[in-house]
Amino acid sequence: MDCAIEVAAILQAMAHSRSLVTAWYGGGSAFALTAVLEADAGRDELILDQVHEEHAPRLLASHGIQCTGTHNGVEIRFVVESVEPVLFQGVAALRSALPVRLLRLQRREYFRVVTPAEAPVTCMIPAVAAPIEAPVLDISCGGLALWISQDVLALERGTILRGCRLRLPHFGTVEIDIRVVRVGEPSFTAGVAGRRCGCAFVGMGEGERKRVQRYIIELERCRNSRLSGLR
Repeated sequence: MDCAIEVAAILQAMAHSRSLVTAWYGGGSAFALTAVLEADAGRDELILDQVHEEHAPRLLASHGIQCTGTHNGVEIRFVVESVEPVLFQGVAALRSALPVRLLRLQRREYFRVVTPAEAPVTCMIPAVAAPIEAPVLDISCGGLALWISQDVLALERGTILRGCRLRLPHFGTVEIDIRVVRVGEPSFTAGVAGRRCGCAFVGMGEGERKRVQRYIIELERCRNSRLSGLR
């Protein structure tokens, strides 16, 4: 999509829905969380929310900032050449020229992260006898991978598990429905036989999806900080 009016319309819709935007800078080596505040084709202007102070100096010095967000469940990607500080409605913000084009990815390919052993993520699955608490091995905005003990629950591809409770450390509990899309071969973890089950979120609301996205972004931020020696 490379019509300025259409570009502005999509970005303005993202502003109305308060969709989060991830801005990758420094050649893609770091990212900051922001949001679209306003897009105006007439003024060739895009206003983004201010980023955390630890990111601001490098972001302001960067060029070719790659941004990703979502609109109506579709991933949106765009690039801004640079940003500058500005006051928007009396509040600190960032301004850039309107992106030349947007890329809409109808087929989602989600960024997936491995969950940390020191702060485990779990998924409570309702069952006839008693709920089953399954470890979450990795997670994305589109789904997760569970470790299911073989003697506890047998899952098949296509099975839908409703009313599950996903527990995200420091981010609370999200109620979700999931569909099993892959079932791995039997293997052993700590001497226990089980299978890795890849699952997709089903009918997840935007609020729940944003909470999962915030968890993933915070997890990556902490890992990037440790790798750079800041923690």
